[in-house]
Amino acid sequence: MIFSGDIKTSSGLQLHSKKSVPGSTRAGFFRTVINGSETFPREPGKVRKSIFRLGLEYARRWLLLVPAVTACLCWIPPAWSVEGGVARTFHLKLRNLEIDRALWLAGDPALKRRVQALEGRANSALFRGPYSVTQNTAKIPINPSHDPHDFVGIAFRAWPNPDTPDGLPWIIRDGHHNPANDLDWTFFDPMVADAELLSLAYYITRDERYAEHAGRLLRAWFIDPDTRMNPHMKYSNIVPGTGFRGVNLPIFMIGMYRICDAAGILEASPSWDQADADALAAYFRTLLSWLETDPDAVADGEVQQNHSTYYRAGRMAMYRYLKDTARARQAFDDYVDRFLPLQFASDGTQPLEMERANNFTYHINGLTAAYSIAQLADGMGRARNLWNHTTSDGAGLRKSTEFLLPYLLGHEEWPYFADEVFTIEPEKRALMLQRAALGFNDAGLSSAATAVMGNKLGDPLLALMYPAEALSLINGGFEAGFLAWKGLGSAQLVGNDVHGGKSAVLFSNAAAFSTLIRQDVGGLPAARYTASIWYKRMSDVNGAQFSVTVRRRVNGLWETQYRARSPLTTSTSWTQAVLDNIPVSDGDVLQFGVWMNLGPGGALYLDDGRLQ
Repeated sequence: MIFSGDIKTSSGLQLHSKKSVPGSTRAGFFRTVINGSETFPREPGKVRKSIFRLGLEYARRWLLLVPAVTACLCWIPPAWSVEGGVARTFHLKLRNLEIDRALWLAGDPALKRRVQALEGRANSALFRGPYSVTQNTAKIPINPSHDPHDFVGIAFRAWPNPDTPDGLPWIIRDGHHNPANDLDWTFFDPMVADAELLSLAYYITRDERYAEHAGRLLRAWFIDPDTRMNPHMKYSNIVPGTGFRGVNLPIFMIGMYRICDAAGILEASPSWDQADADALAAYFRTLLSWLETDPDAVADGEVQQNHSTYYRAGRMAMYRYLKDTARARQAFDDYVDRFLPLQFASDGTQPLEMERANNFTYHINGLTAAYSIAQLADGMGRARNLWNHTTSDGAGLRKSTEFLLPYLLGHEEWPYFADEVFTIEPEKRALMLQRAALGFNDAGLSSAATAVMGNKLGDPLLALMYPAEALSLINGGFEAGFLAWKGLGSAQLVGNDVHGGKSAVLFSNAAAFSTLIRQDVGGLPAARYTASIWYKRMSDVNGAQFSVTVRRRVNGLWETQYRARSPLTTSTSWTQAVLDNIPVSDGDVLQFGVWMNLGPGGALYLDDGRLQ
């Protein structure tokens, strides 16, 4: 389906499509770069010629001219960006989607099922929306401003007063959501869900229809003067009969970092041009200004429970979208230094949530909110890894995850406020555990997520966002000791100075020495990979470098196909070295290694190596 011209949608909005995209254009998939950084040939004729030449080459090699050319001409994937830019994500890892796509193109059965389900849902989403706050007529009687562009919502936990004839003033029942209060949330939530769904479907399949409709959804909500939402949430938490008109930011901020990911992915599409990106950036700047100056918004951001966490997560995402890393880091540091120590105790509990009704749910919400901060910080190149960060008394995300694990698995009953424990759907519990598995690089948590689901398949969209296949392919955290490493020489495990997990490795000796340590990884699916390792280089290190080599057996001999190196420069704090865009073909062996030359008494620490 190709949309163009004026469109009347199923929800009654009259919109103008910005451009007609030639959906039949076939991109030259042989030039694809998994991270989306390279665009494809623009003329279909050139593509067919290049494919035909490739078919001839295969024929010359295998003497199968007709089948080769037929296969090349018949299997051409949907069009990718013809004139777009490069996709970006901030909360989700683009690498996870790249792994999904690579495995899907390689014919992996699990990925074929997930992508088929994704396409089915995305095809349905093409006929929904656009959504707008101006569509909601139910809010008119309680909208203080009478401006249809203002977002209006009643407090989620507000209920009519059973002791008064007219139900006023409404009362708050902690932990009990009143679905009748949603008002504009009934439009915001599906807008976010569909924009996210369509952008992910676009990235994996390269089907331009999905990008075009996702762009239409974002324009209607954030850009189009006739339909856009005013950039504030002043009336999102009304309590009828009380005069209270505070703000409710957590759900909104969750939506905003999902929107930032969707918009970042669309930057690879010709259906979302620079004018769109600039208009959305301007909206975010105005919204951020309100969030950081409005007294009610600032007060909500100071609530010590998960409100403060989501307030900073949403701002981190928008600042990262705006490429303002300094302010994103300020929000991150503010959370880690001021709020994390208050929220999490050394025994894994969350003291601020413990006295609340339905506090099992709030323990989950509080921890997953912190996961979002950790995910948003992952792409900022910080030396402080929130996944494995601990406070001075030993509290942190790992300890709180381990505390909740027996209750999430159903091995133990929640002992606190047992009469107020609400059922938590298996998918929500499994998602939490899978996010933790990727954050901590812990395959055991991924297995726990599978166990929670039992025989159920789970949501394919969530499986694509957090694929188990993205877990590190090497033993880089040294949690299993020196398993699979070669050439360790004078290495020793240490537990008192680590970057992540419980163990790091220290290289040091009274005498000078040099060595190359490495792991060899085979059986990798054809794709592009990212390798990284954290290090701390102390005195008397004459030289050190991180390297990746890809080797292939050709005519019985091993030949080097690719090599990349990164020097480990002098640093007395944990620093990450990264090598990305590593090309691996079927049958290749990847060598992941560190070379070092240490003087007498020199010391080099290594930890948290990953191959993804």
